[in-house]
Amino acid sequence: MNSWSRWTFVITPATVARRPDAEIRYNVHRFGRSIFGPSFSAKVTVYADGSMTFAIRANGFPVMDPRYVDLMTDRWREWAVLGWGRGTVLVCRGADPCEAPTSPIVGSSRVAVVGG
Repeated sequence: MNSWSRWTFVITPATVARRPDAEIRYNVHRFGRSIFGPSFSAKVTVYADGSMTFAIRANGFPVMDPRYVDLMTDRWREWAVLGWGRGTVLVCRGADPCEAPTSPIVGSSRVAVVGG
């Protein structure tokens, strides 16, 4: 059964130093594939104030189970704190079932810079 899900994480880094967009994209993609598997894809948006949004799609995860959503949010939060330091805030703005993508997205990861 193909059960696609859409996740949205918003990060406000504790550090002021901005990382290169390619490094952010690489690290999001690497970590995302390690926990979501090969069906993972992400669109990373970096804002001028340094905050970021990760819009993720993945296949085969029980997004209707609040305990699972909490577990995945905690894993992403731990990852974000390792990368941007204590005080980094990560919020899950949504984990919802969605339709399967109509075009191949496996392994995709894009970065858009807004207002920078």
